[in-house]
Amino acid sequence: VARMKQSTPEVRAAIVNTLGRRRDPSALPDLVGALKDPDKIVRLAAVEAVACFAMPRALQALIAALETDQPEERKAAQEALLRIPGDSVLAAVGAALKEAPPTSLVALLQVLAARRASAYFDEVLAATENQEPSVRLAALKALGNVADPTTTPRLLDLFLKCSDEAEKSEAQEAVVNACRRVREVEERAAPVLAVMPQTTGRNRVLLLDALREIGGSKALAAVVADTKSTDGEIQEAAVRALS
Repeated sequence: VARMKQSTPEVRAAIVNTLGRRRDPSALPDLVGALKDPDKIVRLAAVEAVACFAMPRALQALIAALETDQPEERKAAQEALLRIPGDSVLAAVGAALKEAPPTSLVALLQVLAARRASAYFDEVLAATENQEPSVRLAALKALGNVADPTTTPRLLDLFLKCSDEAEKSEAQEAVVNACRRVREVEERAAPVLAVMPQTTGRNRVLLLDALREIGGSKALAAVVADTKSTDGEIQEAAVRALS
């Protein structure tokens, strides 16, 4: 460690790699410091080394490393968080959602989505109200992975409130994913069917498409019924859903 400041970037990176493989907790402060090294090769090595320690300080350091404006380094930190096993990393990521800047927030939401962290549904749902469009879209994408059947009514509320077309599409996909996790096929469409009587226009068109993906005889019956709609757009959507 004492040699690091006087060494070339390549040597510093090699030292960092060695310290990471040894997993000596006493080296962690130096490895965390190396995350801010002037040279990229060292910073990337430090990400890998810090990820060898499933400790609170290491997790916080990796989360902080997401704040970089360097995509390669952000991706490395994100992948490191994905590799660390256990619930402690999910707890750290979930807690960080409240204070993280937009770029980090997107990466953190992607971690929760990839880990299918259903325990953090509320935190992900809250991020759909963020002022930054990229964060809202990332949160909506994540909901499709962290949602379960009990959350479907809340997803439907979110879907119906969305005004942006891209966000509404992601909310629709989240509804479909949650419904398809119901074990009984014939019960999967129940939440969607419950809101259909009060749903019109574009929302109904999209829900008809959702029913097609969800499946089941009850969903099919609802789609067939809308082939007789007096609204041309809804009728077309129902016919399309049957094709």
